[in-house]
Amino acid sequence: MSGPLSVPLVIAAYFVSNALLRLGLAATAIVCFGFSSYWIWRTERQRVVHLSEKLRPKLLCSFSKDNSGCVKITENRAEVNSDGGIIPVFVRTTWYRLEIIADGNSMIPECIARLMSITMDGKVILGGEIVRLPFAPAASQDAHAKNILPGHPEYLDFLIIGDDGIPQISTNYFWMPSTVNAKSILTNHGDYFIRIVISSTESTAIEVNVLFHWNGTSANSKIELIN
Repeated sequence: MSGPLSVPLVIAAYFVSNALLRLGLAATAIVCFGFSSYWIWRTERQRVVHLSEKLRPKLLCSFSKDNSGCVKITENRAEVNSDGGIIPVFVRTTWYRLEIIADGNSMIPECIARLMSITMDGKVILGGEIVRLPFAPAASQDAHAKNILPGHPEYLDFLIIGDDGIPQISTNYFWMPSTVNAKSILTNHGDYFIRIVISSTESTAIEVNVLFHWNGTSANSKIELIN
């Protein structure tokens, strides 16, 4: 912009005989050159800052049994039966949810959560499947593509334990791929490591690792983040 302009000004200053005019042209050339250099640096700097901000993880995850949003109790729930229909299940159920918040002042759009794997004793008991986890409420249209606003936490369903003593991964209506038995995958006593990835077009994906210690009762089970 001003860089090319500085070249003819320098040339003109060389041929002009008036010392004062020559000094003015030279000074103008220096100013134009300096402004041009600054403008190039500023443009590149803005590009780097924008890229760094886009690549920065902008989602924060937490879990606590003392957080009322992370633990909910209902008297019943709905499930998908073998024919694909929705049926009520009248079992008192404790729902466990991750609290997800936006780290910054901008909305994080269309957040998607995927269950990537479950391992126990070093053995993969679920992996290589596409399993979406819903944001609460699971029946809402945006449950699988949630906009997260600054200062407004959203809650991601990931686990339930019913009074029947059966823990399950909390997918939408508890649907799971045909290769997975949803009601038996977490029934053995021990430590399960549940890996979840949450992504958005405006944030680098975050990985959440949950330790679920199951010994047969909801009261004595343990759930904690191990990131």
